[in-house]
Amino acid sequence: MNATDWGKMKKWEFEDKLISSVSNTDSLSKSKYYETSYDKDGNEKVTGLWLYYKSDIHIGTWVKGTCWAFEANF
Repeated sequence: MNATDWGKMKKWEFEDKLISSVSNTDSLSKSKYYETSYDKDGNEKVTGLWLYYKSDIHIGTWVKGTCWAFEANF
């Protein structure tokens, strides 16, 4: 499954665009996910991502102003 890079936008802008792109919005949901990574010195870095679903199928991700959509799942 390939994601389409929707570029930089605020979370509310992404949500508005996502909602207007999906035919049936009754089954939309979102959840926050925390991803842990480590830099070259071993310091832990935690990043919060927002994951968007339609009928439990992943349709988009927003993190720190960057967003992707899985348009095939709309």
